[in-house]
Formats: sequence, structure tokens, C-alpha cells
Amino acid sequence: MKAAIYARVSTADGRQDEENQLAQLRQFAATQGWEIVGEYIDNESTSRADPEFRRLLADAAQRRFDALLAWTLDRLRVIALMGATAKPAHRRRSSKPVGRPRAVFCAEEAIALRNSGLSWRQIASKLKVGMTTVRRACNGGSTPCQNSQGGSL
Repeated sequence: MKAAIYARVSTADGRQDEENQLAQLRQFAATQGWEIVGEYIDNESTSRADPEFRRLLADAAQRRFDALLAWTLDRLRVIALMGATAKPAHRRRSSKPVGRPRAVFCAEEAIALRNSGLSWRQIASKLKVGMTTVRRACNGGSTPCQNSQGGSL
């Protein structure tokens, strides 16, 4: 498995050292038998944009690694903020449709079946759609279905 390492030192007073993080993460990867394909290190002295983290995200989008190792989860604080925009951007590039396919059936048939005494479940099974879809087609709930002019069928 290919792994990447992300290290971040947030203080400039010398109390933290990225080498401490890197040594432990390298050792962990070795015990797992993982190949380290990249190391991304951000320091407080770098810009607030965390350039290495942005490079990490770009490499992740290219699927250059399978696992990401970080010393603590707070080192990945930006993922929660940036993750919300990363997935839809990937989906927009894909030609694959997103979401549930639209149910195609005749609403008038659902209304007629409901008025003939069938249950929501029976109608849904017969039309091969969900019960909520059937209820919406019949204008909801257990109230009598209405035709397009507002009268009962």
C-alpha cells in the first residue's frame, strides 16, 4: 500500500519538531509494510495557506497514495473544511450521474390503484417504486387521492 505522511509544526518556539512526527510515522508505515510515496511538511513560518497541505490534496485527487498518516488528527484540521468542496468538485468532473434515478410511472395509475382500495405498499410493489413516491403522486398521506381538477377519483 502506498502511504503519504503529513506533518505540521504549529509553534515557532522550538518545542515541536517535525522530525519527531516523521520518525514515528515512518516507523509505523514500516511495521505495516507500506511504501511511503510522499512527505508533506508545513511549518508555522510558512504562509497560512499551508502550501504542502494543498499539494497533498492535489496528490490525493490524483490518487498517488492509498493512506494518509498524520501524527494527530488535529494536524488534519483543514480536511473538515476543505473536504466539503473536494467531493462535489470530483463529482462534477465525472460523467456518472449522481443520486437516485428518477422514478418513472403513471401518477394516474397510482391514484386509480389507491382509490380501488390497495395499500400504499401494494401500489408501490405493483409500480416498482417507493411508498413515499406513491404517496406524493397521490398528494400525500392517507387522504383520498384527487384528480387534477381537485375532485376525488
